[in-house]
Amino acid sequence: MAWWMGNPRKVLFFKPLGSKVEALCDTIILMTPELEPTNIKDKVKSDHRAKTISTTIDELNTSLNTLGITNYDIPNTEIIFKEQKENQSPLLGHVEVYPSKPSPVEIVFDERFATPQKEQPYVQQLHENGIGYIGMQQALKHELAHISMWSITKQERQAATRTIDEGWANLVQTTTDTLPIEQTKQNIKELQTQKPEILDKCLNFSKVTIYEERLNTAESKTGQALLLWIHQGYGVDKMIELIQKSPEYQKRDDELEGNSFELAVLDKETHKTYSEYISLLKNIKSGKIEPNIAKQKLREIEGKQVEYALVETTNSKDIQEVKAKFLK
Repeated sequence: MAWWMGNPRKVLFFKPLGSKVEALCDTIILMTPELEPTNIKDKVKSDHRAKTISTTIDELNTSLNTLGITNYDIPNTEIIFKEQKENQSPLLGHVEVYPSKPSPVEIVFDERFATPQKEQPYVQQLHENGIGYIGMQQALKHELAHISMWSITKQERQAATRTIDEGWANLVQTTTDTLPIEQTKQNIKELQTQKPEILDKCLNFSKVTIYEERLNTAESKTGQALLLWIHQGYGVDKMIELIQKSPEYQKRDDELEGNSFELAVLDKETHKTYSEYISLLKNIKSGKIEPNIAKQKLREIEGKQVEYALVETTNSKDIQEVKAKFLK
């Protein structure tokens, strides 16, 4: 049986379309991962950088094994190099998801990363422009970490809330055959002394961080520290549980247009905000909530769920105790 095949589950969709809101609550087929041995390298296709890709996958495997994770998989993935105009934002490696394609995941880079010879002067140019880019190989490892997480948590195309999601990818990226414990501690100490307001924002779990806030590396360093702290203090299973219990409000699907999005799947037994979530969807469907505030409400529930997840996985009495334990 393929890795993505599994049992049907109930899935909830909320699609705001222009001024209309369409909320559907139907039973459809959601394929949950059932893992079997596979050659990860056979699933990654590209016309360029074969040696870099092979080495990166080996490094990914080493990092996950160091974290105590040996059973994982990725969907079929294509690595694409696109030509960018000078006035366009640089393509430094990001995931796009197209569920209907044979290779549903695309990892996109600027075409100047297509060869090592082109990459070197381009990275130097980025550094001169104040962009502290880590290089294609490390960026690719970061993105592969994101998509490998879906099989580890058994939640297909489901990102975690942003701080946890970026923290996971950063943790895998910086793990080798040893865990980055000391560097992770140092990162948090530097945030405490140099950017305490940014650290406070990252630790305000009730208000989840979003890309537009431009917190740069602060959220990924904070998320990495949280996950590694739980990994070391409570075990790898609790770390994975935290990720499972902290979903972003939407699943990854770049085929949807405009303001449409596919909602996350919440489980009644796993997620304490399940009832509130279902109630919100009913209000959306009945027209009691305007489209422009629907995402805000969903993010509020996302934040509550993250707090519940942290309290549960660390066996704490409340979120303040979690923060105190973490910062100690």
